[in-house]
Amino acid sequence: AGANTDARRMVGLSVSPELFNVLRVRPVLGRGFRPEETGPASPDVVVLSDSLWRHLGADAAIVGRQIMLGAKPFTVIGVMPPGFDFSGSDPVAVDAYLPLYDDLPVQPPLVGDWMALIRARHGTPPSLVQSAVDRISAGVDARVKNRRGLRAVNLQADIVTPIRPALIALSVAAIGLVLVLTVNLASLLL
Repeated sequence: AGANTDARRMVGLSVSPELFNVLRVRPVLGRGFRPEETGPASPDVVVLSDSLWRHLGADAAIVGRQIMLGAKPFTVIGVMPPGFDFSGSDPVAVDAYLPLYDDLPVQPPLVGDWMALIRARHGTPPSLVQSAVDRISAGVDARVKNRRGLRAVNLQADIVTPIRPALIALSVAAIGLVLVLTVNLASLLL
C-alpha cells in the first residue's frame, strides 16, 4: 500500500458508523463507515489516521486498496484529517478506525471496554441529558452487575479540565504582555 511496508505496531479503535458524524468530522479522503459495515458479518474495512496514511506513503489513491493489519487484509475506505485523534480516555494515538464488529445486545456482560457519545441539542439542560443517560443505564444495569455506571460528561469540559491551569497561566501571561506593550507605547508617545 505504499513504499513503506515494514511491520509496525499500531493502535486500532472499533467505532460505530455514527462516531464521525457525532464529532462533526469527515475523512479528507474517501468516506466513513456505513451502517451495514458493522456487526459480526461486516466487511473488513478501515479508516486510516493521517499519520498512518503518511507512514504508508501518503498516496491519495490508497482508498479502495487493501492493506494488511495483522495477518488480515483490510480495504481502506477513508483517511482522517491531520490532527484528528479520537482515542477516548487512552493517551495512545489511534492509527486506524475499524467498524464495530461486536453485536452489543448479545455480548456477554462485562466483555470489552465501551464508551458512548451523544450530542445533545444546543441549550439542552444537563439534567435532561443525565435523565436520558439514566434511562439507558437502567437497561444496562439489568444485564450487568457491579458496574461503575453511566454518567453524562461534557466532552469539552472533560478535555479542557486537565489543562485548565495551563490555559489560565497562558491567559494571564498574554494579558501581562499586552499591559507591558501598552505602557511602553504610552511612554513612547509621551
